[in-house]
Amino acid sequence: MSSAAQRTNLYLQFKEVGGQSFRSVVQFWERHEQDINGLDLPNYFDLLNEYARALFELGKYNSFLEVAEDILELAFEYNIQEWDDKDVVQHTLLKKAAAHFHLYEHQQAQNMLEQLLRLQPDHKTARLLLERCLYRSQRTEDQKWRSLTVLLMLSSALLVAGELIVVRPFFPDWASVIEWSRNGLFILALFVWTGGELYQRFHIKKRCQTLIRNL
Repeated sequence: MSSAAQRTNLYLQFKEVGGQSFRSVVQFWERHEQDINGLDLPNYFDLLNEYARALFELGKYNSFLEVAEDILELAFEYNIQEWDDKDVVQHTLLKKAAAHFHLYEHQQAQNMLEQLLRLQPDHKTARLLLERCLYRSQRTEDQKWRSLTVLLMLSSALLVAGELIVVRPFFPDWASVIEWSRNGLFILALFVWTGGELYQRFHIKKRCQTLIRNL
């Protein structure tokens, strides 16, 4: 850009657009990226973070992750500690973890959270997100008790159908036995589901605590 006045005007225009919508922020950045790159470091870093926030809020997580890397590199290179009254490194690591989580990249999300928890072991949001990450990851890996629940539910449904079509019309004496059986299968399915969920949540919480303790 040719003058300090033009750079200041561009910065103020961006901040004004930022009050309108996240989509406007992204569009403004894409139209003026070359000029924005010519801003002095404090203003450029401010706008870069605004752009990253807009990408994240719009669900453009892959693009956000690329910009987040630039933010961290600048923060480490120039020892920038805060942005918008937040610890810039911790805030960016948390958002990176959340982006990976939304992309179902659980291992990458866990890596970001481990880095953050090394810096701030008592970070409540990071702990909660780590638990959610471990829970979702475990859920996709261990489906045995869910499969058993589905099997029990299907068996109960088949007994209902058999009771209505065969037992009651032709073997009414067996109706009460079938009724007790199908109700028993249904209740057992609920117990298996509830027990599995409770066990998994307890197991993941303990695993999370152990992981954090060993960082």
